[in-house]
Amino acid sequence: VEVAPQYLENFMDAHMWVSPQAEEGYRRVNFWVKHLYGDPYLLDNVYEGPIGILTERLPEEHFDVLTHPVVQTTVALKWNRFGARKVLVVCFSQLLCLLAYLAVEFWNHNMMYKVAAMTAWCLLVLFLFARFLRTAIRQARTGRCLTYQWRGFSVRVPRCCISFYARLRVVCCTLSLVL
Repeated sequence: VEVAPQYLENFMDAHMWVSPQAEEGYRRVNFWVKHLYGDPYLLDNVYEGPIGILTERLPEEHFDVLTHPVVQTTVALKWNRFGARKVLVVCFSQLLCLLAYLAVEFWNHNMMYKVAAMTAWCLLVLFLFARFLRTAIRQARTGRCLTYQWRGFSVRVPRCCISFYARLRVVCCTLSLVL
């Protein structure tokens, strides 16, 4: 990727076959994505896989390679297999947190409902914190960290702690507990 990024498009073209014949206006296209997909069971760090290396080390002037059909097909496969479910779980948990918080605020007339809603909300926020910590610990153990140097000290930070959305969720959960 760093040595010869100008050849990546030819490399991607070699992983795709387009039929010369059209049937009912459609052409058959085969993609060979096994080597680009990578084996997640053999990698300790997701960013060591082929797509991870491509996204991390590709020079800016060659970002158009990321729009190649082979890369898009591989990313779509990974998204459908892993990413979509994870995003839905995060959205659902955040929605439950918001609903529990609103229930605490709006049920002022009955103390029993307010205590039940507050308990549910606190348990949900603690669950979100526990999931975040579990992910951070797992990433630290498997080496999915970035190393930062500061005044002679080297600090390894798990990738989930660097993600803007993960930090935003932690801040929102903390603020909701404080408020």
